[in-house]
Amino acid sequence: GPEFSAAADVLRIQGLALIASFVAGAVGFVLLSLKMYRALMVTSLVALIATTALAAVLASTSGAEGAALATVVGEGVLATGSVLALRRAHPNLSPSVAALPRSALAAAPGVLLYLVGGIPDVAAVALATVAYAALLLGLRAVPDEALAELRRLRAR
Repeated sequence: GPEFSAAADVLRIQGLALIASFVAGAVGFVLLSLKMYRALMVTSLVALIATTALAAVLASTSGAEGAALATVVGEGVLATGSVLALRRAHPNLSPSVAALPRSALAAAPGVLLYLVGGIPDVAAVALATVAYAALLLGLRAVPDEALAELRRLRAR
């Protein structure tokens, strides 16, 4: 409700961290399965140091928004470090970036809804989610394996 509207800007900033968190989580499980514990520890430690240092500075100068930005940067460091560690040790297992342009294009309606404003938050999220999913499917940015699994689950 309106009593929580002050948190909206902070949550919007932290929403960006979810992108990096998704990449870090997915690649982190690959590193874990390959027993690349040292790489996991080093990337996590570097991300922790970056987040802590930035949060100390940005939270004191910009409050909650600064702390949220520090989280975004820290998650980005973790994701980047994880991908680089995997690419260095196993180049054949590196994530493909082929779908990134299509995924970014699919995200455009959500960004547009945010920039336009004036739409209730729940409605904007619902519209952005439907548009994103439809565009991902239309642009063929969803892996065939994921589509096959969705079809299998729907057939139950």
